[in-house]
Amino acid sequence: MRFVPAFLLVADRTGGVTAGGVSRLGARRDARQLPPLHNESSESAERHPDRERKAMERILACPASAPDQTGVALTPFGGGMSRTHGTARAMRWTAGGLVLMAMGYATIVGAGWSRYGHLTPASPDECDSLLDQFMPEYEVAERHHVRVAAPAAITLAAAADTDFQQSRIIRAIFRAREFVLGAKPDAETRPRGLLAQTTALGWRVLAEEPGRKIVVGAVTQPWLPNVVFRGLAPEEFRLFHEPGYVKIIWALRADSVGKTESIFRTETRVMTTDPIARAKFRWYWARFFPGIVLIRRVMLGLLKADAERRALEARPTP
Repeated sequence: MRFVPAFLLVADRTGGVTAGGVSRLGARRDARQLPPLHNESSESAERHPDRERKAMERILACPASAPDQTGVALTPFGGGMSRTHGTARAMRWTAGGLVLMAMGYATIVGAGWSRYGHLTPASPDECDSLLDQFMPEYEVAERHHVRVAAPAAITLAAAADTDFQQSRIIRAIFRAREFVLGAKPDAETRPRGLLAQTTALGWRVLAEEPGRKIVVGAVTQPWLPNVVFRGLAPEEFRLFHEPGYVKIIWALRADSVGKTESIFRTETRVMTTDPIARAKFRWYWARFFPGIVLIRRVMLGLLKADAERRALEARPTP
């Protein structure tokens, strides 16, 4: 059947439909002089009023398919009403999803605010005497670990060389922080690798056990849009108490599990120097700690893959 747009359809006097807007009888006389239409459907309506009433109720329930004055059911060209309703429905679902996301994020922020300063005791395997030398008391502690099929020395080297720029998730988190705080993007070219990049930003290695552990620290004000990390000598860092700052220390550590396996551990500790800095950092931590924790977990996956690849390449070929 040849397609004819609905808006070009009209009914002739006998209920027939022609294309082009002109009926067979309409060509012979003015439509205004035609007597009222009479067909079998009207007689059927008189004999079955309930059937007609139900039919009208169905028509009224679907206004896009209601008949026009000529008695022909018309559907808007191209399904405009359906598209409009679909768009409105999609907008409602999108708005509802955004509201749920906002509520979920607000819940996370509230949880971060309330749990700030409430520390989970370290397990015997997580205790770190070297970190205790520099920061025996702290307000925040984040600990993560992963088992790696590689010797401890290879695992630690892979951790130090972890390239955050490989991960789209981590890059997105950094951009989100820049957007929220209004920071200017870092235009400087930085070296690749976790340890090389952080020391280039100002962090300083405070202690090291070759092949097993690296401890890095700095003082900073992380709530500033363009944060500056200030590295200090080990003893100066330990005694630092200048008001308005946050002391941060973190460690990369690999514990041997046999000759071919190890457990990588990372721990980050935070201590503020006065109540004002504590209040500022607590608010910062509540908003950004989900991203900070996610960075740590993504890092574990990156270093595990890299360390195990290095271990396979280091195995002697038979």
